[in-house]
Amino acid sequence: MPNFRVTSTCLLLALFPCCSYSNPIEIPVSPSPTQASSFGSEQKSGRLSTTGRLNPKLLWELRRVSDPQVDPSGQLLLYSVRSYSLDDNAGVTQLHLLDMASGDRRQLTHEGSNWSGRWSPDGTRIAFLSTRGDSPQIYSPTVKAVGEVERITNHPGGVANMA
Repeated sequence: MPNFRVTSTCLLLALFPCCSYSNPIEIPVSPSPTQASSFGSEQKSGRLSTTGRLNPKLLWELRRVSDPQVDPSGQLLLYSVRSYSLDDNAGVTQLHLLDMASGDRRQLTHEGSNWSGRWSPDGTRIAFLSTRGDSPQIYSPTVKAVGEVERITNHPGGVANMA
């Protein structure tokens, strides 16, 4: 599938030359897992600077944000960020948390690929799918405190999705 997307992107860029630009643009880069921090601290992030034409490699380096989930109190936003590695020909998704009042954010997951984060009705826990083991399973950490991630399911074929 990645080869098809790159081909499609090349075709789109060929058809729409208006995607070229002459001024440098800056593309935010999320901090590494070792730079991830808790609420209230400033996060440092690098920036990629580029000039010239928008190209497939640059598009693959951009991260994709998706699946926003507001907690029951309306104060926190749980969302997914997908990044791709052209060298590994693979993508990884991680969960992030945004405090909507302060704007502080932090990466919640680092191991494996993690997606479909959902809040518990009382807003104290989340559940998400993860490839930490052999197949995707449901996991759940506490959101308010740093702690162990608990594996909730052990389905032999893995869990495909959850509502």
